[in-house]
Amino acid sequence: MGAEGLRALVLAAMVPAAAAMSPQWRGLVNGTAMYIALGIIAASFVVCVSKSNKPLYMTSVVLTTVCTWLLWACCYMSQMYPILYPLLGEAPGAGHGDGGHADAGHAGGH
Repeated sequence: MGAEGLRALVLAAMVPAAAAMSPQWRGLVNGTAMYIALGIIAASFVVCVSKSNKPLYMTSVVLTTVCTWLLWACCYMSQMYPILYPLLGEAPGAGHGDGGHADAGHAGGH
């Protein structure tokens, strides 16, 4: 099996998987693809422009791309399925801070 056959096999396997993905995961995959593209563009810029210290610049580009992608992916995934949900229908701060006592706001005696 040549490279073209392998490429066709991989693409044939990816298309049904991409169609079955929920919209949240499609956003993560699309964003990851954008980061990969930006990393490749930045790396090619380093290869074309840089004369000296190419390994240092390439390491910086790769680490920057990976770290910014990781930060973005964590933020994106934390919003996909949040742990805390807002309580609708209650006033902000209602029932908090008084310890369950009706007269907790009053100081001292009568």
